[in-house]
Amino acid sequence: MRSLLVILCTIFLTLNVALAKPKTLHSSKPLNATLIKIEGTTLLVAASSKGPEILVPTDEKTQFSLDGMSAKLADLMPGMKLLITQVEGLTRQVEANAVKEKK
Repeated sequence: MRSLLVILCTIFLTLNVALAKPKTLHSSKPLNATLIKIEGTTLLVAASSKGPEILVPTDEKTQFSLDGMSAKLADLMPGMKLLITQVEGLTRQVEANAVKEKK
Protein backbone atom coordinates (compact mmCIF):
# COMPACT_ATOMS: atom_id res chain seq x y z
CA MET A 1 0.00 0.00 0.00
CA ARG A 2 2.80 2.41 0.88
CA SER A 3 4.62 1.78 -2.41
CA LEU A 4 1.39 2.51 -4.31
CA LEU A 5 1.10 5.83 -2.49
CA VAL A 6 4.73 6.69 -3.32
CA ILE A 7 4.14 5.85 -6.98
CA LEU A 8 0.97 7.97 -7.14
CA CYS A 9 2.71 10.92 -5.48
CA THR A 10 5.62 10.64 -7.91
CA ILE A 11 3.26 10.60 -10.89
CA PHE A 12 1.34 13.61 -9.55
CA LEU A 13 4.50 15.65 -8.98
CA THR A 14 5.89 14.72 -12.39
CA LEU A 15 2.68 15.76 -14.15
CA ASN A 16 2.43 18.94 -12.11
CA VAL A 17 5.95 20.01 -13.17
CA ALA A 18 5.48 18.91 -16.79
CA LEU A 19 2.17 20.73 -17.16
CA ALA A 20 3.23 23.92 -15.38
CA LYS A 21 2.85 26.91 -17.65
CA PRO A 22 5.26 29.84 -17.68
CA LYS A 23 4.04 32.98 -15.94
CA THR A 24 3.47 36.17 -17.91
CA LEU A 25 5.64 39.11 -16.92
CA HIS A 26 3.83 42.05 -15.30
CA SER A 27 6.45 44.19 -13.60
CA SER A 28 7.22 47.84 -13.05
CA LYS A 29 10.89 47.00 -12.45
CA PRO A 30 13.29 46.19 -15.30
CA LEU A 31 14.00 42.47 -15.61
CA ASN A 32 17.38 40.96 -16.48
CA ALA A 33 16.79 37.65 -18.24
CA THR A 34 18.13 35.19 -20.80
CA LEU A 35 16.16 34.57 -23.98
CA ILE A 36 15.09 30.95 -24.34
CA LYS A 37 12.99 31.24 -27.50
CA ILE A 38 10.56 33.42 -29.42
CA GLU A 39 6.98 32.28 -30.00
CA GLY A 40 5.33 34.67 -32.46
CA THR A 41 5.69 38.06 -30.78
CA THR A 42 6.15 36.61 -27.29
CA LEU A 43 9.55 36.07 -25.69
CA LEU A 44 10.11 33.08 -23.43
CA VAL A 45 12.83 34.04 -20.95
CA ALA A 46 14.43 32.83 -17.74
CA ALA A 47 15.44 35.30 -15.04
CA SER A 48 17.88 32.75 -13.60
CA SER A 49 19.17 29.31 -14.51
CA LYS A 50 16.97 27.66 -11.88
CA GLY A 51 14.05 30.06 -11.97
CA PRO A 52 10.73 29.60 -13.75
CA GLU A 53 10.29 30.50 -17.39
CA ILE A 54 8.50 33.78 -18.01
CA LEU A 55 6.43 34.86 -21.02
CA VAL A 56 7.05 38.44 -22.18
CA PRO A 57 4.47 39.66 -24.70
CA THR A 58 5.61 42.33 -27.16
CA ASP A 59 3.66 44.45 -29.63
CA GLU A 60 4.22 46.96 -32.41
CA LYS A 61 5.14 49.66 -29.85
CA THR A 62 7.91 47.59 -28.24
CA GLN A 63 11.37 49.02 -29.03
CA PHE A 64 14.25 46.59 -29.47
CA SER A 65 17.98 47.23 -29.36
CA LEU A 66 20.95 44.93 -29.88
CA ASP A 67 24.31 45.98 -28.47
CA GLY A 68 23.06 49.57 -28.25
CA MET A 69 21.81 49.74 -31.85
CA SER A 70 18.19 49.77 -33.01
CA ALA A 71 16.99 46.24 -33.79
CA LYS A 72 13.92 44.13 -34.58
CA LEU A 73 12.36 41.19 -32.79
CA ALA A 74 13.76 38.91 -35.53
CA ASP A 75 17.32 40.00 -34.60
CA LEU A 76 17.08 38.36 -31.18
CA MET A 77 18.54 34.88 -30.69
CA PRO A 78 18.26 32.31 -27.88
CA GLY A 79 20.94 32.74 -25.26
CA MET A 80 21.04 36.54 -25.50
CA LYS A 81 20.98 38.51 -22.26
CA LEU A 82 18.01 40.90 -22.13
CA LEU A 83 16.97 43.90 -20.09
CA ILE A 84 13.17 44.12 -20.33
CA THR A 85 11.26 47.25 -19.34
CA GLN A 86 7.49 47.40 -19.00
CA VAL A 87 5.21 50.40 -18.54
CA GLU A 88 1.73 49.80 -17.13
CA GLY A 89 2.04 46.06 -17.85
CA LEU A 90 3.09 46.53 -21.49
CA THR A 91 6.56 45.65 -22.74
CA ARG A 92 8.03 48.89 -24.08
CA GLN A 93 11.75 48.20 -24.36
CA VAL A 94 13.92 45.12 -24.82
CA GLU A 95 17.67 45.71 -24.75
CA ALA A 96 19.66 42.70 -25.94
CA ASN A 97 23.35 41.87 -25.81
CA ALA A 98 24.80 39.44 -28.34
CA VAL A 99 26.12 36.17 -27.03
CA LYS A 100 29.90 36.33 -27.02
CA GLU A 101 31.77 33.17 -27.87
CA LYS A 102 34.15 31.87 -25.23
CA LYS A 103 37.76 31.54 -26.30
